[in-house]
Amino acid sequence: MGNIGNMVPELYNNYNVYSAGKLIGVTGETEMPELEQLTETIEGAAGVGGEIEAVATGHFASSKITIPFAILHEDQMSLMNTGTVLELTLRSAAQFTDRTTGATKNKGIVIALRGKCTKNTLGTMKRGGKGEGEIEVEWTYIKITIDGTDRLLIDKLNFKYEVDGKDVLADIRSLI
Repeated sequence: MGNIGNMVPELYNNYNVYSAGKLIGVTGETEMPELEQLTETIEGAAGVGGEIEAVATGHFASSKITIPFAILHEDQMSLMNTGTVLELTLRSAAQFTDRTTGATKNKGIVIALRGKCTKNTLGTMKRGGKGEGEIEVEWTYIKITIDGTDRLLIDKLNFKYEVDGKDVLADIRSLI
């Protein structure tokens, strides 16, 4: 689709959320998870002037994604089953402007997650209004694909961490 340097990112034109391939009934905004790498403060080492936050390669803090629902819905209940893995896929059309032509272009963004529901907020009941319930999912697997290219894979349960197709943990796994 062209060099990213020529593309001005604008907005998510639209998106859908799927559970095991089935479209689920959510509202217009989903709070994405935070990807925080675990660190340890290093201090007092010979030849080091002060503290350093050292990143533990491939280790990530607990993280959740929040999936909102407009009203109390069967999808909101079915996603609570902790006896099976919850598989979610967010598919988005991201809109860009091509700097050289001024044309509007779109790129597909797919975020696949696996995890378990940790919280179900039933929301409110209001005459003529939305209920605004939501579930929170603790993810153990996330894969982000942009414009058909895998950009990030974190699989906590299988100790996998890939960035732009590179297996970041290959060296570590070979040593243990």
